[in-house]
Amino acid sequence: MIEAWNPKKSDSLTGTNPGELTEVFLKFRDIQKSSMLRSSIHTEKVLKSYQIEKPTKESSNIFNKDSLHKIANQVAQKNNVPETLFQKLIQTESAFNPNAKSPRGAMGLGQLMPATAQELGLSLKADHSSGSILHPESNLDASARYLRKLFEKYLGEGIPTKEAWNFAAGAYNAGMGNIGRAIEKVSDKTIKNWDQVAEVLHEVTGKYSSETIRYVNRLRA
Repeated sequence: MIEAWNPKKSDSLTGTNPGELTEVFLKFRDIQKSSMLRSSIHTEKVLKSYQIEKPTKESSNIFNKDSLHKIANQVAQKNNVPETLFQKLIQTESAFNPNAKSPRGAMGLGQLMPATAQELGLSLKADHSSGSILHPESNLDASARYLRKLFEKYLGEGIPTKEAWNFAAGAYNAGMGNIGRAIEKVSDKTIKNWDQVAEVLHEVTGKYSSETIRYVNRLRA
């Protein structure tokens, strides 16, 4: 047993065997090293327990192009929108880029304007959280709901089903207000097809009319 040195005692180290003293220091050093090692291992375990797990390759690819095409089909089916039409719309709008932003302020896969996104129940947070405008599935679902809403509007106005989808696509691109004003300019008030509106659209949207006409032609079934 090693006795701690007490300065009150009259004896001193002068009579101690140097070899024994060396052995004492070596043992003390080994004990100290062992204690430090255990402390280091414990600290490392604690730190690891608080580390945030890095995203795996699988988790980072949750919304890759293939999965986005599948989700687009799912939300199209859910909202009774033709899958091919919806796929073409998203491809035209954003080329399936979830982070797409236009100079006009449209955002996400379906290039929704902020005001429209809010009307459809999305938040404008840019954190990609569920329910936000940049969350891929939320954006796709809102875009499909909006397209369906436009379709039902024109279908309710007496436009045949196939043509109602063309009107919906045109309104998705140019806005309901512009399409409505173009409809009012059609000389024949019995409107049955999109081409009747396309002929007068330039009177409402000017040079942008050609963009909308190309847009609808690209999406036509």
